[in-house]
Amino acid sequence: METLEEKIKRLSQYLDDEAIARAVDKEVDFVRAVLSGEAVKAKEEKRKDATVIQYVRPAFRQRVVYIARVKGGVGATTLALNMAWRVSEKAKVLLIDAQAELLGFLVCSDVLDLLELEPYEQADWETPEVTQISDNLYFLPYHAKSKQQLERAVLEARRDYDVIIVDLPCVKDGEVLKDATNVVYVYGGGLSEGWRLLQLIRHNQNYFRKDAVYVSIVLRPLIDLRRELEEDNNWIYLPKGKTKNGIFEQKDPAHRAVTEIIREIWGRDLESEKRGFFTRFFQKE
Repeated sequence: METLEEKIKRLSQYLDDEAIARAVDKEVDFVRAVLSGEAVKAKEEKRKDATVIQYVRPAFRQRVVYIARVKGGVGATTLALNMAWRVSEKAKVLLIDAQAELLGFLVCSDVLDLLELEPYEQADWETPEVTQISDNLYFLPYHAKSKQQLERAVLEARRDYDVIIVDLPCVKDGEVLKDATNVVYVYGGGLSEGWRLLQLIRHNQNYFRKDAVYVSIVLRPLIDLRRELEEDNNWIYLPKGKTKNGIFEQKDPAHRAVTEIIREIWGRDLESEKRGFFTRFFQKE
């Protein structure tokens, strides 16, 4: 018979720590201790707020992807939109623009500009409204005045969406990345930009260890971050591409680069059938 520790390790192939904790009805700290190899003893009492079935669907392929850059003009928003658009073909996606602005009562966002959509009215930032862009893609403008506000928005969204993609403003504090499951770093190729981005990546590696994808918009950046990191990280070149309403044309090299980025994050999970996942989730292989 499969032990609790064995089940947790098996589920770690498909779920993040929080989803595993809900599935086995234990605290997150207990799950992390098991996965790190620490000697732990399961408490007999169960958590009172267990909501296993509620979280099974999004946990199937749920990712919280933060698009991070340290300077503007590197195409991060275009990348975020194209990733969200493509993934929405397979999953329910929320795209959060964490650098939107409220002018009067009008929401102004680079995402709306790319989609060639008009600004729309919103009363305030206390209760930002979700707007449906397409059948499976939703948009949330969010002016993140503090990390706590963004954390709350992401936490609430995890209950309703399979995938959350957050287009961050220029990142100065690496702590903002702690709620991501994956981080996409976008590099414009500059010298000082490269050193600042390197510090951000190292902060992630040292404290959070989120899965990362590295994207450069130039073929020959001034700093070889792979060499500086002393790792064989997968850097993907994202060329400037032709777009229609912000979306790369299918035959454009930029479209293929987005495909490669998506595969780096989801692998085959995005193509999996739910029935197959439920079999692996509830039955021992």
